Amino acid sequence: MSTASVSFETDRSAIAPVYSVLAVGAVLLLEGVLFRERLVAMTLQSQTVQWFVFAVSAVLLLAQARRVQLARELQPAGIALVLISCSGLLLLDALKRPWIPTTPLLLAVCTFGSMWALFGAAEAKRELFPSAYLLLMTPLPTLLTVTIDLPLQNLSAALAAGAAGVFGIATDRAGTTIGLAHSEISLRIIGDCNGLRSAIAMLAVSILLAWLLRARFWKAVALVLGAVAIAYAANIVRLASILALVSKFGDRFVSHLHTFEMWGDALLFLASLALVFQFARVLGCRTFREI
Repeated sequence: MSTASVSFETDRSAIAPVYSVLAVGAVLLLEGVLFRERLVAMTLQSQTVQWFVFAVSAVLLLAQARRVQLARELQPAGIALVLISCSGLLLLDALKRPWIPTTPLLLAVCTFGSMWALFGAAEAKRELFPSAYLLLMTPLPTLLTVTIDLPLQNLSAALAAGAAGVFGIATDRAGTTIGLAHSEISLRIIGDCNGLRSAIAMLAVSILLAWLLRARFWKAVALVLGAVAIAYAANIVRLASILALVSKFGDRFVSHLHTFEMWGDALLFLASLALVFQFARVLGCRTFREI
Protein backbone atom coordinates (compact mmCIF):
# COMPACT_ATOMS: atom_id res chain seq x y z
CA MET A 1 0.00 0.00 0.00
CA SER A 2 2.74 2.46 0.94
CA THR A 3 4.80 1.55 -2.13
CA ALA A 4 1.87 2.22 -4.44
CA SER A 5 1.19 5.52 -2.70
CA VAL A 6 4.78 6.66 -3.14
CA SER A 7 4.70 5.63 -6.80
CA PHE A 8 1.47 7.55 -7.38
CA GLU A 9 2.86 10.71 -5.78
CA THR A 10 6.04 10.45 -7.86
CA ASP A 11 4.07 10.13 -11.09
CA ARG A 12 1.89 13.05 -10.11
CA SER A 13 4.84 15.32 -9.37
CA ALA A 14 6.51 14.33 -12.62
CA ILE A 15 3.48 15.20 -14.73
CA ALA A 16 2.64 18.45 -12.87
CA PRO A 17 4.90 20.61 -15.08
CA VAL A 18 3.07 19.30 -18.13
CA TYR A 19 -0.23 20.54 -16.73
CA SER A 20 1.36 23.91 -15.95
CA VAL A 21 2.71 24.32 -19.50
CA LEU A 22 -0.61 23.26 -21.00
CA ALA A 23 -2.46 25.76 -18.80
CA VAL A 24 -0.14 28.61 -19.79
CA GLY A 25 -0.41 27.59 -23.45
CA ALA A 26 -4.20 27.71 -23.18
CA VAL A 27 -4.00 31.20 -21.64
CA LEU A 28 -1.77 32.42 -24.49
CA LEU A 29 -4.20 31.02 -27.08
CA LEU A 30 -7.18 32.69 -25.41
CA GLU A 31 -5.30 35.98 -25.20
CA GLY A 32 -4.43 35.64 -28.86
CA VAL A 33 -8.12 35.38 -29.69
CA LEU A 34 -9.09 38.23 -27.37
CA PHE A 35 -6.33 40.62 -28.42
CA ARG A 36 -5.88 39.46 -32.02
CA GLU A 37 -7.31 42.47 -33.85
CA ARG A 38 -5.53 44.91 -31.58
CA LEU A 39 -2.19 43.13 -31.88
CA VAL A 40 -2.42 42.93 -35.67
CA ALA A 41 -3.27 46.65 -35.91
CA MET A 42 -0.42 47.54 -33.58
CA THR A 43 2.22 45.36 -35.22
CA LEU A 44 1.57 47.06 -38.54
CA GLN A 45 3.40 50.07 -37.08
CA SER A 46 6.56 48.25 -36.03
CA GLN A 47 6.14 44.62 -37.00
CA THR A 48 9.56 43.15 -36.28
CA VAL A 49 10.03 44.52 -32.76
CA GLN A 50 6.43 43.93 -31.70
CA TRP A 51 6.40 40.27 -32.74
CA PHE A 52 9.84 39.73 -31.22
CA VAL A 53 8.64 41.01 -27.85
CA PHE A 54 5.46 38.93 -28.00
CA ALA A 55 7.33 35.76 -29.01
CA VAL A 56 9.99 36.21 -26.30
CA SER A 57 7.32 36.76 -23.65
CA ALA A 58 5.43 33.64 -24.72
CA VAL A 59 8.58 31.49 -24.70
CA LEU A 60 9.60 32.74 -21.25
CA LEU A 61 6.12 32.19 -19.84
CA LEU A 62 6.09 28.60 -21.07
CA ALA A 63 9.65 27.97 -19.88
CA GLN A 64 8.96 29.33 -16.40
CA ALA A 65 5.76 27.27 -16.20
CA ARG A 66 7.88 24.11 -16.17
CA ARG A 67 9.15 25.07 -12.72
CA VAL A 68 5.85 25.76 -10.98
CA GLN A 69 2.78 23.74 -10.08
CA LEU A 70 -0.81 24.73 -10.52
CA ALA A 71 -2.55 25.99 -7.41
CA ARG A 72 -5.23 23.76 -5.91
CA GLU A 73 -7.84 26.35 -6.84
CA LEU A 74 -7.98 29.53 -8.92
CA GLN A 75 -6.81 32.59 -7.00
CA PRO A 76 -9.44 35.39 -6.72
CA ALA A 77 -6.87 38.21 -6.90
CA GLY A 78 -5.54 36.91 -10.22
CA ILE A 79 -9.06 36.52 -11.60
CA ALA A 80 -9.75 40.12 -10.58
CA LEU A 81 -6.77 41.37 -12.64
CA VAL A 82 -7.99 39.41 -15.66
CA LEU A 83 -11.50 40.87 -15.30
CA ILE A 84 -10.09 44.40 -14.95
CA SER A 85 -8.08 43.93 -18.14
CA CYS A 86 -11.04 42.56 -20.10
CA SER A 87 -13.29 45.32 -18.76
CA GLY A 88 -10.76 47.88 -19.94
CA LEU A 89 -10.89 46.45 -23.45
CA LEU A 90 -14.69 46.53 -23.49
CA LEU A 91 -14.78 50.08 -22.11
CA LEU A 92 -12.36 51.41 -24.72
CA ASP A 93 -14.35 49.73 -27.47
CA ALA A 94 -17.61 51.17 -26.15
CA LEU A 95 -16.11 54.67 -26.00
CA LYS A 96 -14.62 54.23 -29.48
CA ARG A 97 -11.32 55.57 -28.22
CA PRO A 98 -7.92 54.75 -29.76
CA TRP A 99 -6.90 51.56 -28.00
CA ILE A 100 -3.67 50.62 -29.72
CA PRO A 101 -1.31 52.30 -27.19
CA THR A 102 -3.19 50.73 -24.26
CA THR A 103 -3.16 47.19 -25.66
CA PRO A 104 0.25 46.12 -24.23
CA LEU A 105 -0.67 47.38 -20.74
CA LEU A 106 -3.98 45.52 -20.71
CA LEU A 107 -2.29 42.44 -22.21
CA ALA A 108 0.43 42.50 -19.53
CA VAL A 109 -2.14 42.87 -16.75
CA CYS A 110 -4.24 40.05 -18.21
CA THR A 111 -1.19 37.79 -18.57
CA PHE A 112 0.12 38.33 -15.04
CA GLY A 113 -3.39 38.03 -13.63
CA SER A 114 -3.80 34.70 -15.38
CA MET A 115 -0.49 33.45 -13.97
CA TRP A 116 -1.53 34.62 -10.50
CA ALA A 117 -4.87 32.87 -10.81
CA LEU A 118 -3.24 29.62 -11.97
CA PHE A 119 -0.20 29.43 -9.69
CA GLY A 120 -0.80 31.76 -6.76
CA ALA A 121 0.97 34.99 -5.83
CA ALA A 122 4.26 33.43 -4.71
CA GLU A 123 4.79 31.28 -7.79
CA ALA A 124 3.46 33.96 -10.16
CA LYS A 125 6.53 36.08 -9.37
CA ARG A 126 8.43 33.87 -11.80
CA GLU A 127 6.13 35.14 -14.54
CA LEU A 128 6.42 38.82 -13.61
CA PHE A 129 9.20 39.72 -16.04
CA PRO A 130 7.72 37.83 -19.04
CA SER A 131 4.40 39.57 -18.39
CA ALA A 132 5.93 43.03 -17.92
CA TYR A 133 8.11 42.54 -21.01
CA LEU A 134 4.92 42.86 -23.08
CA LEU A 135 4.90 46.57 -22.22
CA LEU A 136 7.72 47.00 -24.74
CA MET A 137 5.12 46.42 -27.45
CA THR A 138 3.77 49.90 -26.68
CA PRO A 139 4.30 52.15 -29.72
CA LEU A 140 5.86 55.55 -29.23
CA PRO A 141 3.28 58.35 -28.97
CA THR A 142 2.71 60.00 -32.32
CA LEU A 143 3.42 63.46 -30.86
CA LEU A 144 6.80 62.29 -29.57
CA THR A 145 7.69 60.63 -32.87
CA VAL A 146 6.81 63.73 -34.85
CA THR A 147 8.77 65.92 -32.43
CA ILE A 148 12.04 63.96 -32.51
CA ASP A 149 11.87 62.65 -36.08
CA LEU A 150 13.36 65.65 -37.92
CA PRO A 151 16.05 66.42 -35.29
CA LEU A 152 17.19 62.79 -35.45
CA GLN A 153 17.27 62.96 -39.25
CA ASN A 154 19.42 66.10 -39.14
CA LEU A 155 21.72 64.57 -36.52
CA SER A 156 22.10 61.35 -38.53
CA ALA A 157 22.86 63.31 -41.69
CA ALA A 158 25.47 65.45 -39.91
CA LEU A 159 27.20 62.48 -38.30
CA ALA A 160 27.12 60.39 -41.48
CA ALA A 161 28.60 63.25 -43.51
CA GLY A 162 31.26 63.77 -40.84
CA ALA A 163 32.13 60.06 -40.79
CA ALA A 164 32.40 60.04 -44.59
CA GLY A 165 34.69 63.07 -44.43
CA VAL A 166 37.06 61.22 -42.11
CA PHE A 167 37.65 58.73 -44.93
CA GLY A 168 38.25 61.49 -47.46
CA ILE A 169 34.81 61.50 -49.07
CA ALA A 170 33.80 65.07 -49.85
CA THR A 171 30.14 65.80 -49.11
CA ASP A 172 27.82 68.77 -49.19
CA ARG A 173 25.02 68.56 -46.63
CA ALA A 174 21.84 70.63 -46.71
CA GLY A 175 19.55 69.65 -43.86
CA THR A 176 18.74 65.95 -44.20
CA THR A 177 20.18 65.68 -47.72
CA ILE A 178 23.82 64.72 -48.27
CA GLY A 179 25.27 65.43 -51.68
CA LEU A 180 28.48 63.91 -52.98
CA ALA A 181 31.11 66.15 -54.53
CA HIS A 182 31.74 65.47 -58.21
CA SER A 183 28.47 63.52 -58.44
CA GLU A 184 24.81 64.26 -59.06
CA ILE A 185 23.78 61.51 -56.65
CA SER A 186 22.59 62.58 -53.19
CA LEU A 187 21.41 60.70 -50.10
CA ARG A 188 18.35 61.94 -48.23
CA ILE A 189 17.92 60.77 -44.63
CA ILE A 190 14.23 59.96 -44.17
CA GLY A 191 12.41 58.98 -40.99
CA ASP A 192 13.14 55.28 -41.42
CA CYS A 193 16.88 56.00 -41.55
CA ASN A 194 17.22 58.17 -38.45
CA GLY A 195 18.25 55.29 -36.18
CA LEU A 196 15.12 55.31 -34.03
CA ARG A 197 13.92 51.88 -35.11
CA SER A 198 17.35 50.35 -34.54
CA ALA A 199 17.49 51.91 -31.08
CA ILE A 200 14.04 50.56 -30.15
CA ALA A 201 14.98 47.07 -31.34
CA MET A 202 18.22 47.10 -29.36
CA LEU A 203 16.34 48.47 -26.34
CA ALA A 204 14.11 45.38 -26.33
CA VAL A 205 17.08 43.05 -26.77
CA SER A 206 19.20 44.72 -24.07
CA ILE A 207 16.42 44.67 -21.46
CA LEU A 208 15.99 40.95 -22.09
CA LEU A 209 19.75 40.43 -21.87
CA ALA A 210 20.00 42.39 -18.61
CA TRP A 211 17.32 40.15 -17.08
CA LEU A 212 18.91 36.95 -18.37
CA LEU A 213 22.29 38.01 -16.94
CA ARG A 214 20.81 38.93 -13.54
CA ALA A 215 22.30 42.41 -13.85
CA ARG A 216 21.96 44.72 -10.88
CA PHE A 217 19.91 47.87 -11.44
CA TRP A 218 22.75 50.25 -12.25
CA LYS A 219 24.43 47.69 -14.48
CA ALA A 220 21.14 47.01 -16.26
CA VAL A 221 20.68 50.75 -16.88
CA ALA A 222 24.25 51.06 -18.16
CA LEU A 223 23.78 48.04 -20.42
CA VAL A 224 20.54 49.37 -21.90
CA LEU A 225 21.96 52.87 -22.49
CA GLY A 226 25.12 51.41 -23.99
CA ALA A 227 23.11 49.13 -26.28
CA VAL A 228 21.01 52.04 -27.56
CA ALA A 229 24.19 54.06 -28.21
CA ILE A 230 25.72 51.10 -30.07
CA ALA A 231 22.59 50.75 -32.20
CA TYR A 232 22.66 54.42 -33.13
CA ALA A 233 26.38 54.29 -33.92
CA ALA A 234 25.75 51.26 -36.14
CA ASN A 235 23.17 53.28 -38.06
CA ILE A 236 25.74 56.01 -38.68
CA VAL A 237 28.20 53.36 -39.92
CA ARG A 238 25.51 52.08 -42.30
CA LEU A 239 24.82 55.54 -43.71
CA ALA A 240 28.53 56.36 -44.06
CA SER A 241 29.10 53.01 -45.81
CA ILE A 242 26.36 53.82 -48.29
CA LEU A 243 27.97 57.19 -49.00
CA ALA A 244 31.36 55.55 -49.50
CA LEU A 245 30.01 52.90 -51.87
CA VAL A 246 27.94 55.40 -53.85
CA SER A 247 31.01 57.62 -54.14
CA LYS A 248 33.08 54.74 -55.50
CA PHE A 249 30.59 52.86 -57.70
CA GLY A 250 27.92 55.43 -58.46
CA ASP A 251 24.76 54.23 -60.20
CA ARG A 252 25.99 50.62 -60.25
CA PHE A 253 25.73 50.50 -56.47
CA VAL A 254 22.47 52.48 -56.31
CA SER A 255 20.76 49.81 -58.42
CA HIS A 256 21.67 47.23 -55.73
CA LEU A 257 21.00 49.46 -52.73
CA HIS A 258 17.99 47.44 -51.54
CA THR A 259 20.01 44.21 -51.45
CA PHE A 260 22.85 45.95 -49.62
CA GLU A 261 20.48 47.35 -47.01
CA MET A 262 18.83 43.96 -46.45
CA TRP A 263 22.09 42.08 -45.86
CA GLY A 264 24.01 45.00 -44.44
CA ASP A 265 21.37 45.72 -41.81
CA ALA A 266 21.40 42.08 -40.71
CA LEU A 267 25.20 41.98 -40.42
CA LEU A 268 25.32 45.30 -38.58
CA PHE A 269 22.68 44.11 -36.13
CA LEU A 270 24.65 40.94 -35.40
CA ALA A 271 27.84 42.99 -34.96
CA SER A 272 25.99 45.37 -32.64
CA LEU A 273 24.64 42.45 -30.65
CA ALA A 274 28.17 41.06 -30.28
CA LEU A 275 29.34 44.44 -28.97
CA VAL A 276 26.46 44.55 -26.49
CA PHE A 277 27.43 41.09 -25.20
CA GLN A 278 31.03 42.26 -24.84
CA PHE A 279 29.90 45.39 -23.02
CA ALA A 280 27.89 43.20 -20.63
CA ARG A 281 31.06 41.23 -19.87
CA VAL A 282 32.93 44.47 -19.19
CA LEU A 283 30.19 45.38 -16.70
CA GLY A 284 30.73 42.03 -14.98
CA CYS A 285 27.49 40.42 -16.17
CA ARG A 286 28.60 36.94 -17.16
CA THR A 287 26.26 34.40 -15.59
CA PHE A 288 22.93 33.54 -17.21
CA ARG A 289 19.95 32.68 -15.07
CA GLU A 290 18.29 29.30 -15.43
CA ILE A 291 15.05 29.37 -17.39
